[in-house]
Amino acid sequence: MTGSKYAAVDRVQLLDELRLVQQQRQDDAARFSELYQQLCRCAGLSRGGLCGVLSLLQQLVDSGTGLTASSLASIKPLALPKALPQPGVLLRGKAVPDTSINTIDQSLRSRALQKPGSAAVLQLQPVAAVPAADAFLVKESVLVKDVLRTVQGLTGRYNTFNATAAGSGIAVAPQEQLQIPGRWRAALHELGELGVMYKRVQAAIAEGRGQGSGSVRQALCAALADEVTDFYRLMAVLETQLAVPQPMPGDEPAAAAGPYLSLPRLQLWLDEPLRRMRLLAALVDSCAGAGGGLLAGGVWAATNVGDPLARSYAVRILHQMCVPLFDMIRRWVFEGVLEDPACEFFVVPCSSDSSSSGSTAGAAAGVGRDLWRDAYRLEPACVPPFITAELAETILRAGKSINFLRDACGDARWVQEWAPAAAGTAAALGYGQLPVLERVVVSAGRSIDARLMAVLHSSGELSRHCQAIRCYLLLGQGDFVVALLDVLGLELNKPAKDVSEVTLNHLLRQALLASAGGGGARGDEEGGAVDRLRAHKAAGGDAETGWDVFSLHYQLGPPLSSIFTPAAQTCYSQLSRLLWLMRRTERSLGSAWHTLKVEVERSLPRFAGDACVPRLAELLRRCLRLRAEMAHFNINLQYYINLEVLECAWSEFTAAAAAAPDLDCLIAAHEKFLAAVLARALLGPGQAEKLRPQLTQLLKMCMGLAPLVARFNERVQAGVLALERRAADAASNTARGDWGSTSSQHEPAVSQQDLAEMQQAVAKMHDKYGALLKGFLTGLPAAANEVNAEVRFLLARLNFSDFYTRSPKAGTEVQ
Repeated sequence: MTGSKYAAVDRVQLLDELRLVQQQRQDDAARFSELYQQLCRCAGLSRGGLCGVLSLLQQLVDSGTGLTASSLASIKPLALPKALPQPGVLLRGKAVPDTSINTIDQSLRSRALQKPGSAAVLQLQPVAAVPAADAFLVKESVLVKDVLRTVQGLTGRYNTFNATAAGSGIAVAPQEQLQIPGRWRAALHELGELGVMYKRVQAAIAEGRGQGSGSVRQALCAALADEVTDFYRLMAVLETQLAVPQPMPGDEPAAAAGPYLSLPRLQLWLDEPLRRMRLLAALVDSCAGAGGGLLAGGVWAATNVGDPLARSYAVRILHQMCVPLFDMIRRWVFEGVLEDPACEFFVVPCSSDSSSSGSTAGAAAGVGRDLWRDAYRLEPACVPPFITAELAETILRAGKSINFLRDACGDARWVQEWAPAAAGTAAALGYGQLPVLERVVVSAGRSIDARLMAVLHSSGELSRHCQAIRCYLLLGQGDFVVALLDVLGLELNKPAKDVSEVTLNHLLRQALLASAGGGGARGDEEGGAVDRLRAHKAAGGDAETGWDVFSLHYQLGPPLSSIFTPAAQTCYSQLSRLLWLMRRTERSLGSAWHTLKVEVERSLPRFAGDACVPRLAELLRRCLRLRAEMAHFNINLQYYINLEVLECAWSEFTAAAAAAPDLDCLIAAHEKFLAAVLARALLGPGQAEKLRPQLTQLLKMCMGLAPLVARFNERVQAGVLALERRAADAASNTARGDWGSTSSQHEPAVSQQDLAEMQQAVAKMHDKYGALLKGFLTGLPAAANEVNAEVRFLLARLNFSDFYTRSPKAGTEVQ
């Protein structure tokens, strides 16, 4: 308070304030100071009148009797103290030494200490004396005007923005420079927070409207700008009320009810805008650096709070900012167009160098690319949380199907005719219509998928190509296999480096034309098996033959190349090699049987009386028994692979392909078929990898029997020729009158050394084959437990009587 004619009376005011502070009544002290200032501003009130009023009020409070005739009669003149401590800041709850109040009038001090309920000594915080010119009281109207500047983000006279300030971020002039009641100072801090929040929101709006911002962030900034516009309207109303003067004591009652502004009224006016700005600032902070679906998810999280006001604001903002997001969904689902220069959409191109806007023709182009898998994908981080994963997959598949129809299937005309009519159902969709959006997207996806599957089955001829793969790659057509083995035998028996791929394809064409394939195989139709089936020669080593590097490939282009991918072709090659190995083994064992039964066995009667006949018969019996064991293994293996594995899995695949509602289901059915076949055919990972070398060795050993039988037949035929020469010599000798037989003619037709070598070779092959087969059968149960229970069927067929796995009794030899 500045010096004035009321300096003596101010001492009384200060003493009363000190007493209220001592009684822990700081709010009453502030209220008393405010009322005292209003009393001093009353016009026509002299010094004596002011002292009389204060004396009256003080004695009425001390008497406790209220305003009565006796209390008025007992009123005495007010005795003022002669000295007071320097004015300073009264801090709550802080004590100072008693010497700070030694200069207070003793009568007033003792009376204050004897008040009922006063248990502590009145103490003041000593502060440095402030010159009277720097300590002043500011009118409330000035503070109101200053607050209105602050809430609009402008630095006021007494309020400044300070990022390091504690609490609201507003720095108010210190008490030494601005002596105002504590509740006014609290109001300045509270209302100053609105200015801080406003500046943060304005900064976010300015940043979001800059270059490079996505459409979703721009929509958020537009929604925030609309909310700030409402705040501007309120500020305009408050500016008009600022011109209305505050009422003074003694004014008419109507003046007190006028539209004037005070700090309490301003707090009421700005309470709801402050809450709104807090929400907007929280949204801005939570969505900083986010974009697209992630940005929408940050705002969506604010719609799940319990505060109805905050929830309503967040829903209103989310409605507006989802407009561009839903427009992207509509264009992608119904037109297959991805216009996303800021990469905000949750559907993104797979390649980094492809264009992210415009038609997908440019994004999906590329030699050797899968137009279904390698064109577009989902970005999970950009999917808004209010869009389920299933709906996001449906949206992705719908746009991919449209692009696939247009680019891979060449059905752009249907897309152009269907899209405008279907897109009209989703023209006005927004955030509040998520169930409707889901129904529209699912309905559009079904229409597109139905068209795509119809095109694949009709124009793409899916069924015909599947049947060709089954007949030629999986060797389902027997006459083609026989013809191919006949024409390729000589070429593939050469070393791998001497085999010509051109010659192989020429021979393959001959086998195709010689088989009973139909028009598609004979090339009567464009794109038949003759044009698509190719023989491929892999790189081989010096010890490998043409059979080791030979494989068949069925070439398919878009759209079926998305189903029969290069990875699928590799799986078919693995199956084809195993099937070719079993067919070659079957053919080799058949040749061995023909040699033994037709040539060797029919030649034995011609050795009648020869000493080698018993050993020849024993060797023939061992060869036939070994060949029977090998044939038993190969036949049952072929039966298991062809019937229990391929046929069952192929039937399931064809049924699933015919009923597949979309391309993803068709691809999944094909991949399931390949995985099941590879696992059951012991071509997959795990325990099958350990059994695969044993299986290959077994089949190659079975093919090794034919050369051994051929050598045996050579020895037998050589013996037959020797017997014929002996008979001719005996007849010639007899004709000359000599003895018909000589000592040399009584020697065995087949030398004992050759027979011993043959018997040793057959016994060695039999032992090695038995050991390999026993090891293979021992590992089958583990593979069955890991891969599939159907592998047990192969074990049951190969070892139905436990012949190979049981231990022979001592002294017993297997014959």
